[in-house]
Amino acid sequence: MLQGFKQSVKDLFNPGAGNLLWSGQFWSRRRRLPWRESRVVTHVKPAEKAVEKIDTLLVCVKAQSTLATIRGLLPRLSANSTIVLLQNGMGVYDELVRELFPDPQQRPHIVHAVITHGAWIKNYMHVVHAGVGKIDIGIMPDGQGRDFEISYHKPGPLDFLSQPRLHLKDIMSGAGDLALGRYRTLHDTVGAMLRMNALQVSWLPIYDIQMAMRQKVVVNAVINPLTALLDCKNGKLMEHRHARNLCRAICWEAEVVFRAQWEHERRDTDDMSTFPIVLQTKHLEHLCFSVASATANNISSMLADVRLRRPTEIEYMTGYLIRLGRKYGVRTRTNLALYNIIRMRTALDVESSDTSFTPRSSTM
Repeated sequence: MLQGFKQSVKDLFNPGAGNLLWSGQFWSRRRRLPWRESRVVTHVKPAEKAVEKIDTLLVCVKAQSTLATIRGLLPRLSANSTIVLLQNGMGVYDELVRELFPDPQQRPHIVHAVITHGAWIKNYMHVVHAGVGKIDIGIMPDGQGRDFEISYHKPGPLDFLSQPRLHLKDIMSGAGDLALGRYRTLHDTVGAMLRMNALQVSWLPIYDIQMAMRQKVVVNAVINPLTALLDCKNGKLMEHRHARNLCRAICWEAEVVFRAQWEHERRDTDDMSTFPIVLQTKHLEHLCFSVASATANNISSMLADVRLRRPTEIEYMTGYLIRLGRKYGVRTRTNLALYNIIRMRTALDVESSDTSFTPRSSTM
């Protein structure tokens, strides 16, 4: 299995191998195609060297570092490149489109990933894979109109025998595809990731990925700020009534925000679908309890960042819910209070002159 995983990674890096769409615009399963300082020896003329283009870019940095990281790689990226986002939180895609890739014709392919594997950093360049989970990936809609999910929405004659599936041929049909250059890296990247059996990678419709991302951002908005402020492991959080009350309040605010978003997206349409159960308060609350229990002996990524006096991902967790609430006229008092306290806590840590603090090992 390990050898197969290594080969998949090699394949992924083998060179041979819509307009601004905010997070609410894919609620419906109906297809909507988007429109829209170096040193130089002065007496020697350096030889011209072509910039090596990046086919596939796996982005594993923290959410708050993604924009600057990709900005620094812009000369090596093209519309034919594929970017895989592997982070917590929401709002990174919107930021990238707004700041770096506003033109859908020149935008690289972007793949979102939702990860449930557990890991923690033991030493520099030493990451411990502490818990086996899965990786679900989804492709953001193509700025040039290609439907990557056509087989899922138009099943074949025998597909009634099983669940609908996505097919790589919908990304690129083969050597005869007139857009071979445009979609080759996306096809090869998704194919290589699907062969990483040890990591349990699945390709799902972007609707399912975004629903999973919404649920995960709520879980993160509960567990991360509270454990960071209380300096406790995840499992200790739900043992106390006051923490459970805060969890319920955060989940309720998230439901109200998502419901307002849902209703706004369906205004003036004939979509009669009901608001998803998985985004209702009781389900979100139960999910938070389940994750806290399953990761009882871990510490959250935000607590690890606070202990290390590093910037946190609060802007892409709690901050995302607050901004979405403002967009749709929903107040999020509990989330706003936690957001401000975390920001104040990290600001005080930066100002602190104590350099003798040694953080414990942490989960990511």
